[in-house]
Amino acid sequence: MISTFTVPIIAFAFIIFNLPASVQSSLWLTNNSLNTPIAFAKPLQQLKLQSQNYGIYKTNHLKKADEAISTYHQRYSHIDPKTGMRTSYYRGALPSTVPGGTRITLKEAYQHFNNKTALFLDVMAHTGAGPSPIDGHWQLSEKRKNIPGSLWLADVGTGTLSKDMTHYFKSNLQKLSGNNKQKTIIIYCTADCWMAWNAVQRAANWGYKNILWFPEGTDDWQQAGYPLKKTTPVPLKITD
Repeated sequence: MISTFTVPIIAFAFIIFNLPASVQSSLWLTNNSLNTPIAFAKPLQQLKLQSQNYGIYKTNHLKKADEAISTYHQRYSHIDPKTGMRTSYYRGALPSTVPGGTRITLKEAYQHFNNKTALFLDVMAHTGAGPSPIDGHWQLSEKRKNIPGSLWLADVGTGTLSKDMTHYFKSNLQKLSGNNKQKTIIIYCTADCWMAWNAVQRAANWGYKNILWFPEGTDDWQQAGYPLKKTTPVPLKITD
């Protein structure tokens, strides 16, 4: 028996797989289990417009395709339809690329570390009560170790940021880079962590041109026998 959910999936799959290869290559899908949501690198509405441009989105498919888009918005609400950023379910299989950044390997990350040719930013989410409203120091229930020389900007890779957190990320980027938009910056957290993927896009949207994404993060770094150090996040300055 075909479920009510199967029909829009088939309709949406029809649109995707009938697009030219050049358009399909701009998309990525991850679906590792029944519990792993499907995520799109571009907002769904943009995909709809693309399919219209290539003549695939015909009138007789309009209803089913709109139903498919609506279903994905409802079921996969952890993907922001406007920005394409992950807003929840931050641990899971990652795409091979990130908009606005360049993926690097463990070997490349270590070369930058050894040669001191990049700024390392850890964007791992904190575990605990969060920043103190008094002095902005993060109240942690779990300790973290990261790559020596890194700065930990906790939570800046969440799908949406408050005014204070936006200021926290942006102002620290400006300070740490010397306001140099060409500065080489390596952003990471742990393996299968979407927060670094989000943070890379956010930094790129602010004009930083040389953002490197190290998706394996501290997990592969430690497994390779490279050093880690105990760390705490940069305090959050509360703005009025």
